[in-house]
Amino acid sequence: MSCNFKIILTGASGLIGSAIADALYKSGMNLVLACKRSQKLQDRYLSDDKSKRAYFWYGDLTNEKACRELVEYAVQQMGGVDVLINCAGVFNFSALEEMTYSRITDTISTNLLAPIYLTHLVLPYIKTSACPIIVNISSIAGFSSLPEGACYAASKWGLNGFIHSIREELRKKSIHICNISPCQVKTLSHHSDTAIRTIAPENIANAVILVLSYVQKTSSSIDVVL
Repeated sequence: MSCNFKIILTGASGLIGSAIADALYKSGMNLVLACKRSQKLQDRYLSDDKSKRAYFWYGDLTNEKACRELVEYAVQQMGGVDVLINCAGVFNFSALEEMTYSRITDTISTNLLAPIYLTHLVLPYIKTSACPIIVNISSIAGFSSLPEGACYAASKWGLNGFIHSIREELRKKSIHICNISPCQVKTLSHHSDTAIRTIAPENIANAVILVLSYVQKTSSSIDVVL
């Protein structure tokens, strides 16, 4: 890619998020890496980040104030935002009758409400970018049934509905809304069935790079299923 995007990446310390962060950093991007807590994440970039391309923000994105602080921090550190990548997610898998209220609300708040609110907050800044892009890391659970994962599936069905709706809403403003829906991630042990198709986090990270490059070249939004 010829453009050094200014990017907010949420969920940057998770399996998928850390792989995406590494790929973006190696591609020369300017990053605000957001997660709840991870000294290891910061340590991984400090020794190499002589050009100050990686910044770190820690907080709980189920909190309205925290979402606002993240966007303000990114604008302050990078001077603007070109790309928002909503990657933060929780995987609360249980039969519904075994789920607690806090686990249900945590799933919906993290996987659905946080991406919606962050998109809302970032729009005033991202619309001034030469190539504004919002990438959502969804899941194939967003268009399929998932026994013992009903709340997770509901959050991803909701996210996909938001993605397709906001894409049409923002189309005339040339803000590109993209969606990546991976299958189960390797080493994520919420299911023991070895027959289930899995994908490496690095493959999802490669898809993010390809999506950014595709949008930059074509000025078109794209959905990717992995």
